[in-house]
Amino acid sequence: MRRYLSAHWRGELSLARSFWLNLVALDVGLALLYAGLHWGLRPLLDPNLILVPIVMLSVLQLLAITPWQIVGAFPAPRAVIASGPGVLSGRTRRKGCCWWHSLSPACNSRPRWR
Repeated sequence: MRRYLSAHWRGELSLARSFWLNLVALDVGLALLYAGLHWGLRPLLDPNLILVPIVMLSVLQLLAITPWQIVGAFPAPRAVIASGPGVLSGRTRRKGCCWWHSLSPACNSRPRWR
């Protein structure tokens, strides 16, 4: 697990794994966890106390999980572009990567107006 977390942090995972698994699936899972906590704890606790674990998880997500997701996902387009032609042409892959990672340095290598 530690090896996987550090590989994502260094940007060594594929673009698909970085985006679909580490961003989308993790965010959907956390949203389901929040909903489950809300509805699962509702009959057991005072309504004001239900917010405590949800706020704690939200702070953890904001301070630790989201930065990990972003730092690991931004190098992925550079690796896709540098890998050369594959199934998709380089131009198509570059546009797809730049569409999703518009702030990535890999996508800023060419001016947008060309």
